[in-house]
Amino acid sequence: MRARYAVLPLAATAALAVTGAAPATTHDKSIPRCGIEKLRLDYLGEQGAAGTMFSNFRYRKRGKGTCTLRGFPRAALLGKNGNKLKKIKVKHDKSVKVRTRKLFKGHPLYFHIRHPSFDPKTTKPCTRQVWRFKIKAPGHTRALTVGGGQPALYCNAGAKITPVKKTAP
Repeated sequence: MRARYAVLPLAATAALAVTGAAPATTHDKSIPRCGIEKLRLDYLGEQGAAGTMFSNFRYRKRGKGTCTLRGFPRAALLGKNGNKLKKIKVKHDKSVKVRTRKLFKGHPLYFHIRHPSFDPKTTKPCTRQVWRFKIKAPGHTRALTVGGGQPALYCNAGAKITPVKKTAP
C-alpha cells in the first residue's frame, strides 16, 4: 500500500514537468512584436454587396526578419479636411477570433472595417464621407494614415473592425 502512495507524488511531479514548458510557447515569445517603424499599411479600397461594405487594409513588413501582431487595430475615420468624424464609432468585430500572427516579407496580414451601406433605422443610404483612415496597430500608440481617391460612405452606427488575420477579406 505504501508503494502506491509513493508513486502518486512522483507521477504528479512528472506531469507538471511535461506540461510546464511547451517548446511552442518559448518559440512564439522569442519573436518580437512588430514595431511601428517596421510596418507598412495599405488601404485596399472598398468592396461589398447586399447592404454591407468592407474597407480593406493590409500590413506589410518593412525590412528583414519576422515580428508579430495580435489583436484589433484602432481606427479613426477622417473627413475631407483630415478632421476626425466623431459621431462614427468603430467597434470590435468579435465574430473573428484574436490570434497572434507572424508578419514577414511576402506574407502580409489583413483586417477590414465592415459597415452598412444603408442606415438600419431609416433604410436611407449612408452619406458620411470618410476620406482617410488613421489606424493604430494593435498595442501601439502612433498611428499610420491611409486613404483613397474617392470617399467611402459610412453611417454613424454599425462599423466593426476585425483583428489582424492571415487572409484577405
